[in-house]
Amino acid sequence: MKILIAAGFLFLCMVLISGCGSGLRESNRPKPGSVGTSQTAATTASASPAGDSNQPNANAAVETPMAATRNRRLDAIRQAGNNPSATKLDIEKILRESTRAAPENSEFGVALTDILIERRTFLKHPVLVRIEKVTEGEKGTIRVQTKDGKVHELPGEAIPALSTVPSSTILSLLKIELPVQPASGSKPRAQAKN
Repeated sequence: MKILIAAGFLFLCMVLISGCGSGLRESNRPKPGSVGTSQTAATTASASPAGDSNQPNANAAVETPMAATRNRRLDAIRQAGNNPSATKLDIEKILRESTRAAPENSEFGVALTDILIERRTFLKHPVLVRIEKVTEGEKGTIRVQTKDGKVHELPGEAIPALSTVPSSTILSLLKIELPVQPASGSKPRAQAKN
């Protein structure tokens, strides 16, 4: 009984080994109607001088199907990036759609594409109009627009949380003082005439 099991196991191993070997022989055979290029490439490579780079190298690795697929996809991505007619993301639209209420009567929106854009708009601030932080990778810049039309720049790490930073902190970073307004209940008095 043990001999019969061993013989069956041996037969199974032989079938598996011969099946794998026949696949290699099939792939090396030229297909009907095609010219055998593997022999001509090897003959050409051995006959050509070592410095001639125009001839195919017989020892060069053949590109696998997965690598070919990956390269086709990468080429398509590169071409889409260079294509001016490709659809571009509307960052302003993304910012409008993501806008939510923020402290000090302001609005905060964020857009994430290949860069991160955070924008906070002050609705009724006496000095600040808008503050925008643009982060590309590890580098970031902050632009602050004031009511007088000036745009001030700060390093990206100056304000970590743009959505909740107090306006007084922004003004102190810009070295701008908040204008003093008279109290709402009191009106300036006219001077008495003598």
